[in-house]
Amino acid sequence: MDPKDPRIYEVVVKESVTPGYIVSNIPQVFQLSQMPAPETLNISKGNKDDRFSLNEDGGDLCVKKYLNYEIDPRYELILANENQQVVLVVIVSVEDDPAYPPVFNPDCFMPPRNTSIADDWPFTVSVESIFLSKPALIVGGDKNEAAVVIDNDRCDVKAFVAVKDDKVDMIDKDYVPSFDLGCTNTQEPPRGMPDIRTYWNASYDRPDDGAINPSWFVDSPDQPHKRHVLVTLDMKNFYGLNPSSYSCRLSFDLGFFAAAFSGEITIDPIGCPEGFYGGHCNETCVCQNGGRCHPFNGACKCPNGWIGRACDIVSAAHPYPHEKQRVYILVGAIVGAIALVALLATAVVYVIRSRAQTNKYVSNALVDSESFRDTPDEYTVYPDGNVPDVIINNGG
Repeated sequence: MDPKDPRIYEVVVKESVTPGYIVSNIPQVFQLSQMPAPETLNISKGNKDDRFSLNEDGGDLCVKKYLNYEIDPRYELILANENQQVVLVVIVSVEDDPAYPPVFNPDCFMPPRNTSIADDWPFTVSVESIFLSKPALIVGGDKNEAAVVIDNDRCDVKAFVAVKDDKVDMIDKDYVPSFDLGCTNTQEPPRGMPDIRTYWNASYDRPDDGAINPSWFVDSPDQPHKRHVLVTLDMKNFYGLNPSSYSCRLSFDLGFFAAAFSGEITIDPIGCPEGFYGGHCNETCVCQNGGRCHPFNGACKCPNGWIGRACDIVSAAHPYPHEKQRVYILVGAIVGAIALVALLATAVVYVIRSRAQTNKYVSNALVDSESFRDTPDEYTVYPDGNVPDVIINNGG
């Protein structure tokens, strides 16, 4: 509150807040300033691009649409009463957030997959080997005890999968298994190498990551397990336009069983359903006006004419969002004008030709009338000795 003018109220809001965020409760502002609060209020001016709204029930001034520091760092909202008299000026300063808005990285963009089923991973990992009758899906799909972290603009992928089954229980509790995996890739553009690791006693020995849920390693009383295993996948520079194939060699020793074999590991970017993003494709995109949603972090790639976190602000560089429509209308008008001119020209030529043809008929008629005079014996001779230019045969 400005001590010099209680009708001016200043507040700072971080640009990364989501729509619905309460900026301030206006009745409390009037109470603190000891000014009488009007019965009704409205934002009469200053609400550029409709970024804010005033809740009529509780009087909360809320963020209505996404903010952006680089586009508009300051708003001066004029609040008026029922008579449109200014009663309060709310100056909203938008604070810059270096991590906002999310960046659209085209390297790991995956086109939406043709399905409405969410909660599946945006990629799968499968292995193919002569020891397997068919490729085995080892990572991907909806898993209760698994997580994928891709909320970044660096195209980094992390995946965690908890493993609990009878085969793992066969490993002696005091034995530390070995696991070694080496892979190569020769595709263009270069692909990031997957770093796959195994934590054989994940109940107490596992990475410190917020994506790992401790409940994964808690057994139900009716199905206890001797050992909990956690498999992690860490990958940099994920490529999203087509599958990445790796030639790998795996060797492991479980104590009661050891093996070494070669195979192909394929990471297939299948994307998220239209309108969703995130590691489990269960977060809703906010892109509007034809903006494309990135499956990693939900960043929007706006079409020409639109800017902002949700592509909902008209760009000053393209003041007409429907530029193509305007061009089409202009081209249509030009083509229509040309067609009209061509039609008029055709009509004029037709009239000129018609008149020329008519003159020809008249000229021929005059010639014929002269021939009448040259050969009067062939026609009726009138008493006065004159042959009329035009003879009307009333008898048909």
